[in-house]
Amino acid sequence: MRSRAKKVSAPGSPPGQTPEPRVLELRVHGINNTAPSALLDLAVTEIECVAGDGLGSFWAPTPAALDRLRRPPDAAGRRGFVPRGIRREAYSWGGLVRSTPEPTGPGGALVAGLARVGWALLLPFSIANAAVWCWRLPAGTVVLSVRAGLVRLFGGLLTLLLLSTVMSVAVDLLAVQCYAGDSLVCTVLPQPFEALARWTPERRMALFSLALVLVVVGLWLLSGISRLRYDVADRYLDAREPSESADAADAQKAAAPLLARPQFWSNRGETRRLSLGHLAAGVSLVSAELGAQAVIDGGGVGLAMAAWLCGGLLLLSLATVFGTRTLPVERVAASAAGRWQKTLAGLGGAGYLATLGLLIAGWPSTGGDATGRPGFTVTTLAPLTMVGLMLALIVSSVFFRLPRAGAALQFEAWHGLAPAVFLSLALGIGLVLSSLVAVAAGDWLNGGAGASALLGSGPAGDPAATVRTRCTGTCVSLDPQLTIPTLYPWFGGVALFVFAAAVLVVVAALLRRRAVARRVEVWAPSTSFVGTSAEDQPMPVGSAAELLALLGPVRDRKRATAARLHLVEPVVGILAAAAVVAVLASELLAWLYPRLSASPVPTEVQAAWTGNAGWALSWLDVAMGAWAGIAVLVLAGLVLPAGPGRSTRPLATVWDLACFLPRAGHPLGAPCYTERAVPELSRRILWWLRPESDTPATRRREVVLAAHSMGAVVSLAALFSLSSHPHWVALRPRMSLLTFGVQLRPYFGRFFPELLGPAVLGTTPCLRPRLWAADPWRADHAAGAPEAGANAAAAASPVPARRWVSLWRATDSLGFPAFSNRPTGNPIDEFADEIDTSGYTGAVGAHQGYYRTRQYHSALADLAGTVRPDPR
Repeated sequence: MRSRAKKVSAPGSPPGQTPEPRVLELRVHGINNTAPSALLDLAVTEIECVAGDGLGSFWAPTPAALDRLRRPPDAAGRRGFVPRGIRREAYSWGGLVRSTPEPTGPGGALVAGLARVGWALLLPFSIANAAVWCWRLPAGTVVLSVRAGLVRLFGGLLTLLLLSTVMSVAVDLLAVQCYAGDSLVCTVLPQPFEALARWTPERRMALFSLALVLVVVGLWLLSGISRLRYDVADRYLDAREPSESADAADAQKAAAPLLARPQFWSNRGETRRLSLGHLAAGVSLVSAELGAQAVIDGGGVGLAMAAWLCGGLLLLSLATVFGTRTLPVERVAASAAGRWQKTLAGLGGAGYLATLGLLIAGWPSTGGDATGRPGFTVTTLAPLTMVGLMLALIVSSVFFRLPRAGAALQFEAWHGLAPAVFLSLALGIGLVLSSLVAVAAGDWLNGGAGASALLGSGPAGDPAATVRTRCTGTCVSLDPQLTIPTLYPWFGGVALFVFAAAVLVVVAALLRRRAVARRVEVWAPSTSFVGTSAEDQPMPVGSAAELLALLGPVRDRKRATAARLHLVEPVVGILAAAAVVAVLASELLAWLYPRLSASPVPTEVQAAWTGNAGWALSWLDVAMGAWAGIAVLVLAGLVLPAGPGRSTRPLATVWDLACFLPRAGHPLGAPCYTERAVPELSRRILWWLRPESDTPATRRREVVLAAHSMGAVVSLAALFSLSSHPHWVALRPRMSLLTFGVQLRPYFGRFFPELLGPAVLGTTPCLRPRLWAADPWRADHAAGAPEAGANAAAAASPVPARRWVSLWRATDSLGFPAFSNRPTGNPIDEFADEIDTSGYTGAVGAHQGYYRTRQYHSALADLAGTVRPDPR
């Protein structure tokens, strides 16, 4: 547990430190939630929390630690050393991502593990949400609203797919198929389920449908609870100078980057309205499926009317999800205030209660035996229809790039197909989870007969196994013969095969020899050694030269490994294509399987299928078993804590990337941590630059944001949000940015060009990495950067800071140049030392430890205006 933050009335120096610090060096960590002690490069006992809480906090060295570090001799060479005139703090925002309870014993550890698993199950929602931010977002156009609406509609269908899966388990299997007459045939269920055998099927359906309502309402409540409210920036984000006209201010905001617009960080109302649309659609789906299936099983006019009305409400809810405007460039009608969504949610709840009443009243009661029938008709058709619609939306997103034929698509991820890629991944992962849940539950209730047994008898004939029966006037089966929607087992079998083929292609590409020396040589000539003398000459043999000779092979291997891990974009594209192929093949098989024995099918086709169905069905059993093993490994990685002394969280990289974006496409995913981190960081900057005592000395105060990896995105977002401040003209010359190990240019610039692309940051466009090239970035390196563009960026960078310096090294698997892959005419990037000599033994640095390099201390001194450190 973090200690309680100490109250700080005004910025100042710790006791005993003179002179008073003039520059605030504010370090911001990246992925994996680097601990504050590691970020400050000090022991845990040498730091203290100066502001914040358990989610976001600011930490600084203790006065005793500062006093120890500054004692001679060689004070400047110690780890964690803070130069005089600088106040160093670390901002820890990792608690905002997938917030989980602190483990305080065996029970607490279990709760924290289950919470991590719960957040991981929402991963498809967060991936689908990212798709809405990939397109170019022209303000005030119909095309924008249609594109964003299609992603929102896809998100609504993704929510309904989850509910349809729960429906097939809770209502179809547990309430209907597990009972035959007055007997419970699923003997694995506990004793209380036997008492329900005397109920009519309609009443059991009504009872078990409560589980679906709990799921949809729980997701909606979680969406609201997980909104990280922190209204600290509202005082200035929408502020205007007294002399500024409203029209001029509105025109200036419309031309500002998205990250600089106040609506980007205050869209909680839009997210709430969108979540109400999902709630209304989910409740309407439950009611429509219950009523429709009851009608199919012999229900009367009342249930038919309820089913039709709830189906209409479902369509209206999906239309509302499509039309709810959530992007900061969409014009939101504030007067509506979500009344339409609330009305639909209320009507959906009323429709569910009416359907529930009709089922409980038994109007009429079918009382039939549902075992052994070919699937629960409605829950079989529902996932097939939803997945088909989502495939159509993915295809439609492909064509949205065509009007931008004149744009340079080679500088965008997957040649402008980023929305289709993200939506394909979300659908593939969502179907994997749904298949695991449905098949695992069905196989357990079915007595462990395997996934193929859940398809029913099919065209290959009835099972040959002897079925135990009991006759009391009417013979009923004592062995369950359960069936589930055929899409789920078929997708499990097809997806394992397709993904295995895709993984083989990826592995073959990754095993290719990588050589990046020619590109790196331009940045770091071979004559550059770690730890040069004051004359900037190589140290004599027996010191750094021997260390370089010893660690050179390790450095080269790490460079090759980093080059392989830089292939994120092509690898993700391959997996997304595999997901689409698997979904298409599964849809086809799920539609064909029950029809292969029908009369329109030629006799030869029936014979061929009957003769080869055995190995196909056996493969389903093997595939679902493999998926179960993969699921166990993933869950173990989620539940088990990190190693001692490490703050690494499971799936941290994926979550930190996905949760950066506000939930404008899907409101039920993990919360957007930047909605709190950005204003929190902005407020800390203003706290230092605008103290209560506004004397001439304090006006000279400055801030250097030292951001690592994903922290650079958070810091840039904070700087852009501060550009809305009414005194921004005076504040900008007092802020500098120092980044290291960042992914701004090749990842965020290509994935989300409207948010962090070249036009926003003033960087050069980035070409994609080549999957089969020895150096993935050789083509981008050869393209270079026009001198005119470099000079323009140096003269007037659009980044809201006085100056920006960025460090990178070739051994970093997540670090890239921020401006260009060439040093010529590059005003931002510097190559950092790859061998760390600050410890007892030398080591090759990778993604961590940039603040121990000479380049970091030199850049900090330049940006802060302090004395440059000794280069040794």
